[in-house]
Amino acid sequence: MTGDRRALGILALAALGILGALPGLRTPDLGFCYPFMTPDSWDWLANGLYWAGAPLLPSFRPPGLPLLVALLSHFSALPLLPFLNYAALGLSAALLYRLVRLRQDALVSALAVLLFVSNGSLFGHVRYVMAEVYTLPFLVGAAIAFEKAALRPRLYVACGLLLSVSFLFHYAGLVAGLGFGLALALFRTPALRTGSCGSAPSALRTRWPWIALFVAVPLPVAWLAFRALQYRAHPEAGIHVIEGLVRLSAGNLRYYGVVAIALCGLLPLPLYLAGFRRLVRRHAEPWSHAVLGPLLALGLFFTFLYDWKDKRFLYYLFPFAVCVAAEGIASLREWGRESRGRSFATVAFLVLALLWNRIPYPRDTGSLVAFSPYDFLDAAMGLRTATWKTLPVQEDGFLSFRSAPQGCRYEGERLAVPYVKRALDERLAPGEPVALDFAAARPEHYWAATNRLAIALGRRVGLQNGERALLRIEPDGSLRAFLDGRPLAVPGP
Repeated sequence: MTGDRRALGILALAALGILGALPGLRTPDLGFCYPFMTPDSWDWLANGLYWAGAPLLPSFRPPGLPLLVALLSHFSALPLLPFLNYAALGLSAALLYRLVRLRQDALVSALAVLLFVSNGSLFGHVRYVMAEVYTLPFLVGAAIAFEKAALRPRLYVACGLLLSVSFLFHYAGLVAGLGFGLALALFRTPALRTGSCGSAPSALRTRWPWIALFVAVPLPVAWLAFRALQYRAHPEAGIHVIEGLVRLSAGNLRYYGVVAIALCGLLPLPLYLAGFRRLVRRHAEPWSHAVLGPLLALGLFFTFLYDWKDKRFLYYLFPFAVCVAAEGIASLREWGRESRGRSFATVAFLVLALLWNRIPYPRDTGSLVAFSPYDFLDAAMGLRTATWKTLPVQEDGFLSFRSAPQGCRYEGERLAVPYVKRALDERLAPGEPVALDFAAARPEHYWAATNRLAIALGRRVGLQNGERALLRIEPDGSLRAFLDGRPLAVPGP
């Protein structure tokens, strides 16, 4: 009973941390004012508004998040999207608790959930308009179904269906599915054939894995076929490259080795290592299949078979890595029960590990392993004078309860767009594209500006190609507009 009460307290702390992020998500305009946007974020929004009927040219990213954007846009509720991000994180945490609880007691499961939601890198990334967090509930749910399917084979169908839906948010669902399939073929089928799994029916003699495959395949195939037809019909569309990046990429090994250590954190890392060692020793158990199958498949794929390096790909692995860490937490607790001194050391280590876990990994570096909180803060914030007073207790993130930032990053564009839109709508045909002149520091900044303005104007924006209308972003951030070479009157910032 005491353990259950402590578990409830830890889960309440995890929920409080998620709720603490919500005040900082309020924004009057998602496109111009919301601070947590990347060039990809505006492309996700542009894809969503295309599905809502706007005359934009999408890149045909996976349709899950764009369809959600389209739904929110229909109800003029786009600023609610960041709040739904954290709702998806909360759902992922609840499912992760259920997955860990299939093997561990309530206290260890609650600690694993806290390790998951308080991770500084994941928690900060959830604020961004991206699709990763919406994929996680389906992946974790599929793992739960796969674990239970060892004794109830009908649940293979649920696993296949969840993976199929996850594919519509990100193609990582396909790789995770291959991991589950490989675990089934290598571990469950031989054991079941020899009867070593007790009363569990043999995977070779049951039709349910094949029905699951039949259920999982049509939706991804239909989407890929539709996407290919759209690219053929619209060759001018910005292609969202996926297939061309699937090739041998052994050069990613060092990169992901560094960022994986940084994501886990050097202090919590022993929990992951001890848990992995313990789990591999018990590889014949169904729970191990459900965790190690997708973890290893996703890790090997992004490291060796996908020629694009990005820290956010590790978030698809992270729930399963936390399951591994739960094994380490259980081992540590067993060690701590042997004496009062060990018990105190166990509690102290877990507290310090959770505090370290909260430190966010710097977004703009892939070559840093922080050996202290100072190193993280220095790289993340440029603080050569960082001190212990700026440790994550006060830093933005889990349990920060920060209010929304004031002002808009693109205030000049935001002020001018209503006038520009009205003038263009009066003088141009519906959907007629306009050009953008912008001396961007990097190509992705120009791409982001075209999507940002296309979303606001409801028409395509791109490079000059004989368009009547021209937009120009000045160095001071103001937006100027020209029609047939003549300037339009718009307010400045």
